[in-house]
Amino acid sequence: MAESGRRFVNIVEGDVHGTLVQLGELHGDLHVHQEPRAPLTLPGRSSWPPLAGAFEQRGACVELADAVEAVHTVVLSGMGGIGKSQLAVWLAEQVWAAGAADLVLWLTASSRSGLVWEYARWAAVVTGVDDRDPEAGARRLLDWLAATSARWLIVLDDLQSPQDLATLWPPRNATGRVVVTTRRRDAALRSAGRRVLHVDPFTPQESESYLLTTLADTLNAAEGAADLGAELGHLPLALAQAAAVVVEQEKTCAWYLAELRDRRRALDALGRTLDMLPDDQEHTVAAAWSLSVEQADRMEPAGLAGRVLAALALLDPHGAPEAILTAAPVAERLGADVEQVRQALRNLHKLSLLTHSPHETHTEVRVHVLVQRATRDQYPASVAAEFPRAVATALLTLWPPVERDIGLAHVLRRNTSALHRAAGEALWQPEPHPVLVFAENSLASSGQLTAALDHFAELRARAMNTLAPDHPYTLSIRFAIAHWLATTSDIKTAAAEYESVLSARQRVLGADHPDTLTTRAALARLRGFAGDAAGALAVSDDLVARWQHAAEPDRLQVVLLRTDRATWLGTTEGPARALAELDALLDEHLPALGPNNPLLLAARGHRALWQHLSGDTTGAASAMEQVIEDHTTVLGPLHPQTLALRGSLAHLRAVTHGPAHGVSELETLLDDQLQVFDAEHPQVRGTRHAITVMREAAPPPEPQ
Repeated sequence: MAESGRRFVNIVEGDVHGTLVQLGELHGDLHVHQEPRAPLTLPGRSSWPPLAGAFEQRGACVELADAVEAVHTVVLSGMGGIGKSQLAVWLAEQVWAAGAADLVLWLTASSRSGLVWEYARWAAVVTGVDDRDPEAGARRLLDWLAATSARWLIVLDDLQSPQDLATLWPPRNATGRVVVTTRRRDAALRSAGRRVLHVDPFTPQESESYLLTTLADTLNAAEGAADLGAELGHLPLALAQAAAVVVEQEKTCAWYLAELRDRRRALDALGRTLDMLPDDQEHTVAAAWSLSVEQADRMEPAGLAGRVLAALALLDPHGAPEAILTAAPVAERLGADVEQVRQALRNLHKLSLLTHSPHETHTEVRVHVLVQRATRDQYPASVAAEFPRAVATALLTLWPPVERDIGLAHVLRRNTSALHRAAGEALWQPEPHPVLVFAENSLASSGQLTAALDHFAELRARAMNTLAPDHPYTLSIRFAIAHWLATTSDIKTAAAEYESVLSARQRVLGADHPDTLTTRAALARLRGFAGDAAGALAVSDDLVARWQHAAEPDRLQVVLLRTDRATWLGTTEGPARALAELDALLDEHLPALGPNNPLLLAARGHRALWQHLSGDTTGAASAMEQVIEDHTTVLGPLHPQTLALRGSLAHLRAVTHGPAHGVSELETLLDDQLQVFDAEHPQVRGTRHAITVMREAAPPPEPQ
């Protein structure tokens, strides 16, 4: 296998012409694509965060409703904890309940790559076309929004950088509206058709009304509500936490105010602040947080809630899987079982420190960014240091070896990015954690190559500065960059990087280290496809011998190398030699690996092609049909490897049934490829070229 030891992806490099389609190195992710789905029947909606139980109908609600009626795009701008997202939730609920929109989508806009993925996901739902390239999917959704007569509302929550929307603003359409929530106030957010609403804290009247409503069922609890609201700066998030503690303790707002002032004086003495808030609110919010956590820790299971929050403070505020907390690496540090963790989550939810929604798949837990920041700032370093690497290992534990659930993969990538931002040096000391490279490989294999290569470049720079140019982790990053450069057809740059990595690995790790051998194999593969089959064969022979006689033989690596070896043998000595090698390979490894192993499926596809080149085109077509059927079962009908084999079968059919038959199959294939690839993908270009060639070769139609 490739470096990760767990993952596969098909690589087809360069233009695809002729009858032999090489299915090269397999590593990365196996994405299983479903049959084309029916478009969404409108009306339809996404999920969104729940509206607070005691949501305050504030003046900003009227402003937002009026603005949405008047302009295409409304930007809700304001500091954290002010209630921007809750206002957007209120609007979405109102619009949906009134039947005022046919489509309502809530999308997280905290990163460009994440928003592209969300656009592509909803493009597949809305149009029924599942693009493998997320950028193509994003364009498909934007084109649909521009052309449709359906009424739509798009909420883009938590925009971090206006530049992320440079080409992703939903289009202006008389039937569509957009709401953006952000802490930013950049001029780029203003243009014709957009209105920026600055969201302020509650007014004193709204603050008191909120507390009176929330505490109505608790005797005398609202005593001192006006003073408490003023002390908390009328910040909705802090008010929610205060009210929850008052209810739980069966106390009054006046009691909470006294506790808050004592706690604030203690924090003032320590000099701890939250720089995400105005100066007069930093310690107040931190004090409110500490009172809430202290109360949560008193609840059974005692002492667990705060530690759970310390782990969650490292993750994506827009949603993290509950399973991260119950995975062994984190659960062991929490010292809790699954039910205890869930009870702690319920306690934290009850005290408004997080939102726990067990029905939300993969994003069951949301923690506001202010709560996360307060948690990281206030907990002792000894507590905070326990969790970063444990959380990173838990993410790897949850990551499936085959990414059938692309939604889960997206959430895991988003949480890995959040962890890396929050944990800082903890993921790099004493050794870099493998989840960082793992997540970027996942991003690249999802189709976002440009974003992944940019992120890899950042990782490489960090590794060069933090570690050393020849550190094994730095070399792993450089190997991944070379691999993904090769998939973009930048073969020259990829080969040069492979050569540099190989030289360093031979020097640092030794000639027989698995990483060194893997690099030699990747470089030989590039050279073989570039025309040096004899040189590639010599390297393959040497590598097969080394892997087979290694202290810990790697059967999958041997299968991959021997499949390559068959290609070089067939190219240099003829099809019979390739067939013999592939037959021996399948006989030896099928019993151990099973017929559904992706590498053996690829080997069977190779065998059918060499069978054709040996002269048995009819038998090759029959064998290819069976291979495609098995690929469809295991990998899916629109997996790139399945599509590549269908192209090969179309060529075989052109030989056995005539060019016109091949053209018909290739035209059907092209339609399917365009559901997966963009128009300039090598497979798409190769199919178009083959259609042109076959049409020229086909006899003219008989005169009527």
